Amino acid sequence: MIKGNVYIISNKGTPGLVKIGYSTKDPQLRAKELDSTASPYPHVVDYEAYVFGPYEIEQKVHKKLKD
Repeated sequence: MIKGNVYIISNKGTPGLVKIGYSTKDPQLRAKELDSTASPYPHVVDYEAYVFGPYEIEQKVHKKLKD
């Protein structure tokens, strides 16, 4: 099974919204990738967990929040 990170990233330019995602690379790098978007503020990693099956866990989180 694949190991990777599940993360929550926020940006003060979009208060109340967060990005919940997964990656096999460092979430800090993912946040920096998002900095190339239109926001004038840097993205911040608020939470990260190194887990087995990051995709499956990320999907479960999205489903729980949708419900």
